[in-house]
Amino acid sequence: MDLKKQFRPTKEKIIYALLLLAVSLAINISAVLVDRGYISLSDFYKHVGSLEGQILYPSETIVFVLSRLDMFGLHTIAILLTFFLVAYVFGCFTSGDRRWFERAGIVVLYLVTFMIISYLMYSLLVVYNETDGRSCNVDSDCSYDCQYGSYNKYVYMRLINPEQYNYLCLVYAPVCINGRCSTIYYKEAKIPEDCERFANDFEKSACYGVVAEKLDSPELCEKIKYSKSMEDTCYNNLAIRLRNITLCYKIDDESDRMHCIGALQ
Repeated sequence: MDLKKQFRPTKEKIIYALLLLAVSLAINISAVLVDRGYISLSDFYKHVGSLEGQILYPSETIVFVLSRLDMFGLHTIAILLTFFLVAYVFGCFTSGDRRWFERAGIVVLYLVTFMIISYLMYSLLVVYNETDGRSCNVDSDCSYDCQYGSYNKYVYMRLINPEQYNYLCLVYAPVCINGRCSTIYYKEAKIPEDCERFANDFEKSACYGVVAEKLDSPELCEKIKYSKSMEDTCYNNLAIRLRNITLCYKIDDESDRMHCIGALQ
């Protein structure tokens, strides 16, 4: 067999390679997206075919795909190129004068090979992310979201980026502890500096309220900026805790202020 001739690029071979790559990626990506909740089943079928009589034309499909490219990290390009090279090798054997069952066998063999390579690449990615991907030097190296946990935002490799932060994730702040990215729950904060790690004003203010009670420090109530009611609650709790009626007079809401004073008289 003349390998140089066998693998010489031709239009037919490239088309077969692209078809093989498209089929394998469609099976793989659609399963991941639907399984992990990136798109619902109804949305998925709407974008690949029809739903309630709405047909998605090829031009619309291209626009949809391009609009989703920002979900993928730059390293995904390298992975796709690897998959294309593998598809091209099989495309070279699929093209030419072959019977349909021979081509079917090559396609099946390619899909099996694709799954094996995908698993190996995913395994290597997981090992890398769990070592270098979660290492850190300072708190600012780390980031956090519900799906990936706490990770080094500069080196962690994500195949698909989350489209938005889950509100429940905001109660955690990323921290660097002993060279590893970790998290701190706002109720676990012990010092005011811990509260500064939270990006959201609500959790930051709630954190100051927690630390103020732990340290018996009314001054920290002044750092609560999210709402007056949270600040009032902070002063009220400390006034009762410390039996200090002067703190009641810092409560902005008149009804809550009188209730606090009455509780200490």
